Amino acid sequence: QKVGTSAKELQQLLRSAQIKARAGQRPDTCDKLVAYSVEGAAGGSTIQLYAQCLNGVTPAEVLVQSLQLQNGVMLSQALNIEYKTLHGGVEGFGTVQLDSNYGQSFSFAVDAGGAISEGAFDAQ
Repeated sequence: QKVGTSAKELQQLLRSAQIKARAGQRPDTCDKLVAYSVEGAAGGSTIQLYAQCLNGVTPAEVLVQSLQLQNGVMLSQALNIEYKTLHGGVEGFGTVQLDSNYGQSFSFAVDAGGAISEGAFDAQ
C-alpha cells in the first residue's frame, strides 16, 4: 500500500514539474527559467523538485519542493527527469521504479513527451 501511495505522490510531483515548466513559472530567485527537474538518489527516499535557472550566465538550481516517500519505500535507481520550458521536451525519461522493505515494487513510465503512465505493481 505504501509503495502505491508513494508512486501516486511521485507522479503528482512529476506532473507539477511538467505544468510549471510549460507555464514558465519562475521562482523569485530565478532570472531565466530553463527547466524543472525531479531528482532522487538510488536507494533514496527523498525526491526534490528543482527549478533550473540561469542568473546572468551562471546556472542555478532552486529547490521548489521536497517529497519524502512513505516509510520503507525507496527509488530502485537514480531519478533525474528534466522538463524543459517553452518547446517542452523531457530529458531522462524512462521507467521509474519504487521498491519497498515489504517486498513490493511499483513501476510507471515517463515518455519523451512527458506523459506519465498509471503504472502497476510488479509481479514478485
